[in-house]
Formats: sequence, C-alpha cells, structure tokens
Amino acid sequence: MELLRTKMPESLQHAGLVKDLCRYISDEYLQGDKGSLLRDSLGISSNDRCHEINGYIPDVIARIFKGPIQCVLGEAKTSRDIETKHTARQLESYLDYCSQITNNALLVVAVPWAYHRLARQIICVIVKRKKFDISKVVVPAIFKA
Repeated sequence: MELLRTKMPESLQHAGLVKDLCRYISDEYLQGDKGSLLRDSLGISSNDRCHEINGYIPDVIARIFKGPIQCVLGEAKTSRDIETKHTARQLESYLDYCSQITNNALLVVAVPWAYHRLARQIICVIVKRKKFDISKVVVPAIFKA
C-alpha cells in the first residue's frame, strides 16, 4: 500500500512563485512546452508530480529532450523561508545533484524581487563552501510575489 505524502499548506506567495517559476522555465528552457514540467503542487496527479532528489522534493522539474540542458530543477522560496537551515540544505542538495549531471543540469531559484540579492548571497556561500559551479544556478530578478 502506497502511503500518501502529506504536504504543508502552501502560502499564496509560494503558490504565486511556483506559477511564475513554471512559466519562466517553460519559456526559457522548453520554448513554451509545459508538457515536460513536473510540479510539486496540490491537485497534481502522481504522474506529473516531482520526485525526491537527494532527500528533498523540488517545486519544479523540467526534463528537456533537445538542447544542451537536460534537466532544470526549480525551487521557490518565500520571504519567510529563504534564510532557514532547511533551505540551505535543500539548495545544497539540488546543487549536488546538478553537479553530478556534469554540464546538463541547472537550478533555478525563484524568490520575491526584494530578496533577490539575499538569495544570491546565500547561494554564493553554498557554492564557495562546497566548490560547486556557480553557472549551475539561475536566480532571475523577475518575480514579484
């Protein structure tokens, strides 16, 4: 018997960031084709839901069949959770995964615009400490939530 994963209630800010993140990844890496997007959202069927990566479940996974990038992990962070230890461990875990896929994976982090600089600083600390490739991370400064 498969146990259903319980999910914490999603804030409106987080839901908006995930929606914008899906649109950004689709436009930038899938040329608008959302069929290759997996999401970790309520109401999504198990076939379209993200799977665990290194102990955490990203908000979005894009599988790309054409082009130099094969996988894009997307993670949305609100103003309330950008500075938590959980977030640092989660981002480190995703960067580790991206590093294992040589040059074919990216992590896209969506944060409210006012937290863009802070998010980049947090990521830079992780990248420097773990010697990850900073080019594996994209923190677009476009999200309003």
